Amino acid sequence: MALAFEPPGHDPLLSVGDIAAAAGITRGTARAWCLSGRLPSVTGPRNEPLVRRSDLDAWLARRRPDGNRIRVVRDPKAGADALRRLASEVSGQIDLETLFADVVADAMDLFALARIGLWRYEAGRRHPLSLAAQHGLSDEVLDWVSGLSADNLAAGLQALRSGDVITLSDTLTDTPTEDARDLYARNGIRSVCFAPMIYRDEPVGLLVLYQDSVHVWSDEETALARGLADQMATAVGNTRLNDSVRSLAGRLEAVQDLAIRLNRTRGLAEIAGLIVEGVERMIPFEAIRVYRVDHETAMCEPIAFRGVFLGRTNPDWNDLRFPVGEGVTGWAAAHNEAVLIDDVRSDPRATARLRPERSQAILAVPISFENHVYGVIVLSAGPSSRFEHEDETTLTIFAGYAAQAIVNTNQLDQLDRQRRELEHQIASQRRLLEVNERLISMRDPKGVLEMIADSLKTIVPYDALTIYRCDFEAGVRRAVVARDRFAEVILEYAGPIDIGLTGWVVAHGEGVLANDALGDPRSVQIPGTPSEPEAMIVVPVRVAGQVVGTLNVARMGAEEAHFSQNEFELVQLFAGQA
Repeated sequence: MALAFEPPGHDPLLSVGDIAAAAGITRGTARAWCLSGRLPSVTGPRNEPLVRRSDLDAWLARRRPDGNRIRVVRDPKAGADALRRLASEVSGQIDLETLFADVVADAMDLFALARIGLWRYEAGRRHPLSLAAQHGLSDEVLDWVSGLSADNLAAGLQALRSGDVITLSDTLTDTPTEDARDLYARNGIRSVCFAPMIYRDEPVGLLVLYQDSVHVWSDEETALARGLADQMATAVGNTRLNDSVRSLAGRLEAVQDLAIRLNRTRGLAEIAGLIVEGVERMIPFEAIRVYRVDHETAMCEPIAFRGVFLGRTNPDWNDLRFPVGEGVTGWAAAHNEAVLIDDVRSDPRATARLRPERSQAILAVPISFENHVYGVIVLSAGPSSRFEHEDETTLTIFAGYAAQAIVNTNQLDQLDRQRRELEHQIASQRRLLEVNERLISMRDPKGVLEMIADSLKTIVPYDALTIYRCDFEAGVRRAVVARDRFAEVILEYAGPIDIGLTGWVVAHGEGVLANDALGDPRSVQIPGTPSEPEAMIVVPVRVAGQVVGTLNVARMGAEEAHFSQNEFELVQLFAGQA
């Protein structure tokens, strides 16, 4: 039977995983012990540290609790060395997880602690503290700290608000809240030191030192705790800055890619869809709304939506409409400025009818080009997240590209309309020449008018046409041609010459383009015909320079029925033939 043989004096090398298992710590803490030089190690495969078993045993023996040991080590040189080593690691490329573990190990050694906790702090979150590293704390303590609300009166949160180190010499008498006092009592915690991690005047984390007996924290100890917290704050701040730079660089690259696609996009609906798709790639949100600003009606009209709004995934778009200047959306459109709000409920610009019950962050950015606002992009997020200034920067840059795409689309559409109008005008003039040739050979005046009515409809579509002849002696006008569903009524009616749009044209000798004829104060209704929205063109018919009648054409409906300026000019040309 073969037996394993280990030569005398053999001292096996342990991996990071072996160290963590033997010491009951995380791999990050084990790696930090090695990288900081406190636990002797050699470099193994893949540059991972290896530790001799004897060195680990000696290290753990020094860290083992000893009843005769002084509770806090007041060694200025050891504290200064720890801070210098930590400063060196902060300025290097060591990752935060390793750095956190290193601070935990340093603090436990310097203060002879059995328990320590290090939490990150995220302002704006309902539960702002999240665990970064710890040693010796029970699940009850960890869950309690992680569940603290931002407005809680716990000593640690007070330290973060004030930026000062706060100590509780005796948790049974000094703890500000009853639930915390009971928690400490159940877990055998009798003294605590809270050191806030402050970076550029903003809290980013909290270092908490726990003692198992009543302890008066000296100035040297609180100064050392403050030094450790400041170094960690710098590390967290630098990491955030690096992450922000990398994130912004990635976002700008995505923006450039989307800008190319925007320039190839035609139509407002396509642009709005690409805006939604692009923002989804760059910024997390709960809902996105894209608006077109109609300056004629002074309204912000929704053109794209995705997400949840007022608890619905398919809200009524009438609920999404805002007048320019009203609500956060309307304010952004009116002032051509971005709006970044952590909680819209407390913002006076928010619309009362849409104010949510829970906290909601809002980011609204105008889509503007050369100080003209074409639209607005509005993002909303729930209480567990908020938007950052880099989100505002990213969205503002993207909105600028979207605005240029809209301008390009509008210009291309305008050129396309002008091309079609020019083609239509050329075709109409060609048709007019053909009509002239036929009119020359026609002797019947009534036939001439009928031919004009038929020919005009092929060039300027209409729903109704009437040609009036003025009887100045009788003071009335009579229809001689009527193409209308009420043609019989119109042909029988002899109206006064000087009333209505027709009377104005006869009196002034110039044509009228009235796209809102129903609302025109000069309009009168022919008895027996309904009052309904319509667009009208009324032009004078002349003989030897004198107005002898009018040519009236109309289309029924609202904006979709409007005549163009080109159509107005063509009707005037045909009136000359009449």
